[in-house]
Amino acid sequence: MKITRAEISDIQEILDMQYSAFQEEARVINNYQIQPLVQKYEDVLLELQKGIILKAIDHSGKIVGSIRGFEETGVFFVAKLAVSPKMQKQGIGSALLREIEKVSGCEKFELYTRKECFSNVRLYEKHGYKTFKEEKVDDSLTFVYMKK
Repeated sequence: MKITRAEISDIQEILDMQYSAFQEEARVINNYQIQPLVQKYEDVLLELQKGIILKAIDHSGKIVGSIRGFEETGVFFVAKLAVSPKMQKQGIGSALLREIEKVSGCEKFELYTRKECFSNVRLYEKHGYKTFKEEKVDDSLTFVYMKK
């Protein structure tokens, strides 16, 4: 596996992988209108122009993971860590997280995830992130905000 910066030509493949990666989370909360599933090409293009998008590529050249983020006032905001369902639990998410922290040039990081997605929370805790805020959206959705 290789991790590199994404380019404009990668956007559609990243979106397709992202849509696949977030299906299980949508199923669990019975909401297929979550932002990662309704995000459009133009939105990702703006994210690429504003910050950093990294892609994980398998041996065949297929994108199997991605992560993105941007810096604002000295804090790097990490977003949309996604790994293809068939490739999960193989360290790709950890590798993407470590790499974006490294290339960001920042020392402070923030992110949020769904509290009920315990594997995400554990992953971020394993990498030194600590919860600083929770926000209950409704009965089935609470966001946990984490920083490092």
